[in-house]
Amino acid sequence: MRILIIKISAFGDVIHALPVLTVIKSIDPDAQLFWAVDAQFRELLEDNPHLEGILPLPIRRWKKRFSGGDAGELIDLVRGMRGHRFDVSIDIQGNFKSGIVSLLSGARLRYGFNREGVREFPNLLLTNRKVAPRDGDRHVFQKIVRVVEGAMGGEMKDVSLYPSLFFPRGLREEVREKAGVETGRVNIAIHHGTTWETKKLSIERWVSVVSALLHEFRDRVPAFYFTWGDGEEREVAQGIIDGAGAGGDTLLRLAPPLSIKQLAALLSMMDLTIGPDTGPVHLAAAGGAKTLSFYRVTRGERNAPLGPSHRYIQAPVDCTGCLKKECDEAKKCELSIPVDAFVEKARELLDEESPARPT
Repeated sequence: MRILIIKISAFGDVIHALPVLTVIKSIDPDAQLFWAVDAQFRELLEDNPHLEGILPLPIRRWKKRFSGGDAGELIDLVRGMRGHRFDVSIDIQGNFKSGIVSLLSGARLRYGFNREGVREFPNLLLTNRKVAPRDGDRHVFQKIVRVVEGAMGGEMKDVSLYPSLFFPRGLREEVREKAGVETGRVNIAIHHGTTWETKKLSIERWVSVVSALLHEFRDRVPAFYFTWGDGEEREVAQGIIDGAGAGGDTLLRLAPPLSIKQLAALLSMMDLTIGPDTGPVHLAAAGGAKTLSFYRVTRGERNAPLGPSHRYIQAPVDCTGCLKKECDEAKKCELSIPVDAFVEKARELLDEESPARPT
């Protein structure tokens, strides 16, 4: 059976969905899998042994300008999709854009979310098999799996969801040298950046967290690697390093500029990655590493990486999970997350046996 998986964007959402490949293969090992994705996220799917092919869509360019030439490109793309003769499309995004891709794929059976699970109503007009979530499905991946199970006619086996991201030979060693990652230390990545201000911690709060972790794990000769995505995030990361000001054998390092796959490789080498509700935390999990994440205006029960190698902290305020991008009580929410909670959960994770790492 030839199957097209449709999860076009965004960065964190595509990472969230990567384990569906393992799920499908656990139900039908002979399934031939393809994935339609925004071209800018293609790198997340490359080198995956479960995929027969990737269909990169130039979404960013099409948004900026749709010309006659772009129309020709679209026609070629549709011809290419239909040339694969897909038996089934599985739309695990649930918006209008993904529904259009499902329709244009030429698949006779087009699975997607039902009215309860869909993100945009027009999507319902473009799929022809609707799958309902189960009562108690809170995590976004649980809801995705229901659509996959509906399409495959079977239930997910007891499979390991991670690692779900794979690296070309030599990349991890290349990144190890570039970032100066040393063996014989406890290596911890800190990624502070995310899209919403209400998901973040301030520099001052991060300094308190990092200082507490430095004190707790001082006997393990820790090294902290601060990752970033743009110039502003780089400045904030440097501010945390300057504020924590560790001495002795402890290392506080600003990560070098990295591509998505290089960042994933770096995080896969860490003993622990700590951050908010942000793509790099999920990137670390996808690479097979341990994560500790925290949630303020979103909910960890819905978004956090799944499994025993992951922990999350939910802000203990009545309005937690409010989904507000601006809030007058933002500082109260931030300070409600105890520094001790980071130390406690980091200790739990670092004292546990590490999962198998990708090569």
